[in-house]
Amino acid sequence: MMNKGFIVTPSDASPELAREAEARLGCPERSLAFQDLEDEALYDGVWANACLLHAPRLVLANDLARIFRALKSESWLAASFKAGKDEGRWGRSTTIFQRRN
Repeated sequence: MMNKGFIVTPSDASPELAREAEARLGCPERSLAFQDLEDEALYDGVWANACLLHAPRLVLANDLARIFRALKSESWLAASFKAGKDEGRWGRSTTIFQRRN
């Protein structure tokens, strides 16, 4: 995404994993869980690869609402989920990005 000109903001609910993302990507991170996302119409996209699958069903709708509120109109959400009925919760990570002006 960075090579395509996007401003990337790695984030993770785990401060340790957020710092690792910052070190690997060389850009500022946000130690942030979806439940704490309060941005509005700021991002061109959210890449939620293998992280929303950790949200319990009871909070998933709220997490998605926060993500959609943080997205600009005509933006993208990419998310992956696991199959099956079991719920699991581990650390959550995501990448949010904006177009460069």
